[in-house]
Amino acid sequence: MKLSYMRLMVDDFDACFEFYSDALGLEVTWGQKGDVYASFKGTEGVQLAIFKAELMDSHIEHTTENRKQISDKMMLVFESDNLDESYARFVKLGVSCINTPHEMPGWGIRCMHLRDPEGNLIELNQELPKEQWSADLLEDADKYE
Repeated sequence: MKLSYMRLMVDDFDACFEFYSDALGLEVTWGQKGDVYASFKGTEGVQLAIFKAELMDSHIEHTTENRKQISDKMMLVFESDNLDESYARFVKLGVSCINTPHEMPGWGIRCMHLRDPEGNLIELNQELPKEQWSADLLEDADKYE
């Protein structure tokens, strides 16, 4: 596996977008103010992404109320060459996973989530073929190519 990017879970997406794009001057590689997801060019191929925190709630064990108590503000994201094999390995090792590998056509990936021993949120994902992406995502992708 390889670390592909870090994703910050944010409540005020627009303020964070302006901070990373305008204040820090990071190049936007996806998204815009008013969206719910954006990524910024980092170094050595690693990117920084921001994502509207409430949209992760249905994919992990959060409600809007307990998210602030759990305080997931950051998630490590790893690309997996084979998500099903990764999941099977975690199960075999006794790692408790939040969910099983599942398709997210609106995100263009298959993904699963788990926590490290300190409780930090981790996503493993594998890109879906573009023909499996949602129409909205394909339309957005055209803007950034």
